[in-house]
Amino acid sequence: HGGARLLRGLRPLRVCHSPRSRVQALSGLALLTMDLAYITSLGLDVVSDAGAKPAAEASDPLGEVPPERLKEWEALQHRLRLQLKDCDDPGWSLEKLQRVGGLDIGFETGTNRATAVLIVCEFDSSGVSLKPVYEDAIDLDMDLPYVSGFLFVREIPAYDELLKRLRRSSPHLEPEIFLVDGSGMFHPRQCGSASHFGVVQDLRTIGVAKKLLAFDDFDAEQGRHVEDTVLTNLGDEVKLVGGKTGHIYGVALRTSALSESKKKQTDVSSKRVYVSVGNRVSLETAKEAILKCCDVGGGSYIPEPIRLADLTGRSIERAWK
Repeated sequence: HGGARLLRGLRPLRVCHSPRSRVQALSGLALLTMDLAYITSLGLDVVSDAGAKPAAEASDPLGEVPPERLKEWEALQHRLRLQLKDCDDPGWSLEKLQRVGGLDIGFETGTNRATAVLIVCEFDSSGVSLKPVYEDAIDLDMDLPYVSGFLFVREIPAYDELLKRLRRSSPHLEPEIFLVDGSGMFHPRQCGSASHFGVVQDLRTIGVAKKLLAFDDFDAEQGRHVEDTVLTNLGDEVKLVGGKTGHIYGVALRTSALSESKKKQTDVSSKRVYVSVGNRVSLETAKEAILKCCDVGGGSYIPEPIRLADLTGRSIERAWK
C-alpha cells in the first residue's frame, strides 16, 4: 500500500521517508500494545479481553468492561472537558485557513480489523477549491471492546500515531484544523473523540458525525425531530439542544446545494452532517469551516477531507478481501 504520500497537482506521487504505512511495522499486536500503553499513560487501568466479539457481533458491549473501568474513563472525559476551549483563538479566523485535515477510522465488517486514515487538503490561491496534499493510513487489529461514549479508547491512539508520522515526515503540511469523523461536544460528557484528540494534542478540531447520537440529555424523540426537519437551503441548520439542560451540543447542518448534477433532487434536503465543537473553535466557526470544505456545487455533502479519508479506508478494506 506504500507509505505516507505527498500529493501535488499532476506531479508523480512521492513516497515520504516514514515507517511503512498501512502499517507492517505496527502489526495488530503492536498497535494493541500501543493502545494499552496510551490508556496506562493516562493513569488508568485497562482490561483486554482476547475473546471479545467483533463490534458487529457484540450484543452486550458494556458487559465486556468492568463498571469501575467505565467510571475511570468517565472521570478522564470530565477532566478533559474542563480543559476544552469552545471559542476561537484570539486573532485567528477562517481567513487564515490554508490546510484542513480529515481523520477517519473504519472497521471491516464482521471483524475487529480497521484502518485509520489522515488526509490533508490545501486551499488554492482563491481560497475556494480544496486539493489533497498528504495521505497516510495505518492498519490495526482492535481487540479493545466497543463501548458507546468511549470510542477514544479505540480511536485516539491511532490518530495520535498518524499525527506523529505527519510531524516527522511533513511538518510543513500540518493543518490548522482537523475534522474528525465523529463527535466533539455532541456527547454525553461533551468530550467525544474530536474533543479528546484536540485537547490532548492542543489542536483545533471539529466533530463531524454522519449519524445522530442518543443519550440522556438528547433522546431518540429529539433526534427524530431534528431528522424530520426539512433544511431547504445550503447552510440551513437545526440546533442540537439538550432536552433537560437546554445546552446546545452542536447543529445539524445542510451542506449540499441543488444543482444539475444531482440525480435525486428530492433527497437533497435530507443530506446533513452533525457538527460540534472539538477544541479551540467556536460553533459558528465550526459551521463555516465545514461549509467551506464541502463541494457545495453538487458533489458530496461530506466535507472533502473526511470524504477522501473514508474513500481511502474503504479502498484498503476492499484490498483485504
